[in-house]
Amino acid sequence: MPKPSLTLTDSKFLSQAEIKLLIGKLPYKYSLIIQALYGTGCRVSELLGIKLKDCESLKTHIEAKVIGKGGKETILIISKELLKEIQKEFKGKLYLFENGKTGKPITRQLVHRTLQRVGKDKLNRKIHPHLTRHSRISHLLQDGKPLDAVSRFANHFDPSFTAKVYGHNKLSSKEILETAIS
Repeated sequence: MPKPSLTLTDSKFLSQAEIKLLIGKLPYKYSLIIQALYGTGCRVSELLGIKLKDCESLKTHIEAKVIGKGGKETILIISKELLKEIQKEFKGKLYLFENGKTGKPITRQLVHRTLQRVGKDKLNRKIHPHLTRHSRISHLLQDGKPLDAVSRFANHFDPSFTAKVYGHNKLSSKEILETAIS
């Protein structure tokens, strides 16, 4: 039986222009969630579970402690400006992304449904929250950031996993021909 392909194709992540368009087309609350998801590169459950007591204000940014996949503690970096906008909009007492009616975090399903609807209507694409994570990691690698640093940012257990899944850079035919021995 053949192994499934783990690498991401261009259709499996959003361009930076698509991220910006999505942020501009979403209702404001959800645009803040997407900005935070993309900025931190985290999973939606990690982001929505951030408790205010776990946010530490440093000189230049906020560090939010979360329990990530596999029970690993992770630190998410959020800009002070974005945190201020999130707090102003959500007015959470316990959670950063709190549902004002229930006092519980916004649900993953609500974020997923909203993104799916707006993605279909505005980008003519199937969009889901995890796509922001794939996009952020892909963009960091495309920008030439070191693989081991991006792997740590993504909270992956091994840089080879990051390389296998996100290493979808391709040589153009021009690059191949230019480097060939004639």
